[in-house]
Amino acid sequence: MADFRLKLLAADKVFFDGECRSLVVPSADGQYGILAKHCNAVVAVVPGIAELTTDGDDKIVAFVASGIVKIENGNVLMLVESCERAEDINEARARNALKEAKEAIARKESRFNVLSAEIKIARALNRLKAKDHVN
Repeated sequence: MADFRLKLLAADKVFFDGECRSLVVPSADGQYGILAKHCNAVVAVVPGIAELTTDGDDKIVAFVASGIVKIENGNVLMLVESCERAEDINEARARNALKEAKEAIARKESRFNVLSAEIKIARALNRLKAKDHVN
């Protein structure tokens, strides 16, 4: 199987930079798969689980926040707000964030606080899904 060049950048770090065999990212329309020789495209990334297979057939599962993927001339650039390997996710911290966000929604302080809490819930749930995905 052919490989392609992937550069996956989070706001605070280079998560992956190298040859990749496949990449699956969460998009608004569902999971979006990318293989070598994919047509040029731009894809909006939503918070969720990304999976990439390296040229050595190592599989990396990660939680990704919102971002974008650009596929151009056989190269893939993925820019996301944050990205962390599933095995590095602190499950207790994610569960605590989920609990706090649910409590914030129950208080119904303001529409902005409710929306912010809903985003935190989505992030926490996706982190926990990513953690469960590798266990």
